[in-house]
Amino acid sequence: MAMQSSHTYNFLQAIKLVEMHRKVVELYKGTQHLAQQINEHIQHNERELLYSMNEQVDQVQQERIHDLADLYPIAHATTMDNAYTIRDLHLPNTDYRGFHSEDVATALGYTCHLVEMISFYLRVPLIYPMIAMASRAYIINPLAPDVDQAIYPLYGKGQDAARLMTSQHLNAKRPRDTLLNLLTLLWKTSGHY
Repeated sequence: MAMQSSHTYNFLQAIKLVEMHRKVVELYKGTQHLAQQINEHIQHNERELLYSMNEQVDQVQQERIHDLADLYPIAHATTMDNAYTIRDLHLPNTDYRGFHSEDVATALGYTCHLVEMISFYLRVPLIYPMIAMASRAYIINPLAPDVDQAIYPLYGKGQDAARLMTSQHLNAKRPRDTLLNLLTLLWKTSGHY
């Protein structure tokens, strides 16, 4: 009888152990499920936060570019076809004859600063970095083999404006139409036009 009671006791202990093991497994599964839910919640919140922050960055970009459009207004010249002005100064596409050199240099300086600032706000590096020095702006060719040939006066080539347009999925049909391209870029990226 003592042996049977010992076996019964061991059997009951084994049942209790199996039941405890089952509860531990259930608790472990519940903990894993809870941990998974917490991770999903955190990931969802991080995505929401990232989305919200991206929207805020986009909004600030639009506001800054709108400010640039106000600071450097570009308009169709009333005196010539296919010509534009920046701050009421003509910037001819290629032929500078008939324009005051100081006015053209100033318009180029404005354009240089505008392109640099748009590049900064959109976080798009320029192909040819510029040195904005008001009406005496310079452009840098990082691919030039000779340092003396790497820096030269800014003339209206328009490649950086075309690059900025491409970065925003806009088509610069004529890269030399710098002001027209910048006006299009300002319209599309400021959200206020």
